Amino acid sequence: AETGSLDLYLLAFRVPGVPAARLAPAILDTWLLAGSSGVTTSTVTLGGKELTAVDYGDEGSASYVYASGEAVVVIETSDKALAGEVAALLP
Repeated sequence: AETGSLDLYLLAFRVPGVPAARLAPAILDTWLLAGSSGVTTSTVTLGGKELTAVDYGDEGSASYVYASGEAVVVIETSDKALAGEVAALLP
């Protein structure tokens, strides 16, 4: 039965006065564990924007990180097309 739910988590981070380019590595390394064993990162273009994809190698959800201005947005989903649709809506 349809539940009306999406395979999607969307989180945004901002620290006043800290540029996203400086904040994103901290989020990638500490919260998303991008440097851990078995975790790979790559640069992808989704929705016309450049994001960092974090793949945990488990066939589950991936994280897509978009940094712009002072905000870092994390899109978590196993549906890459959905991640692209969301990325296209970001400023």
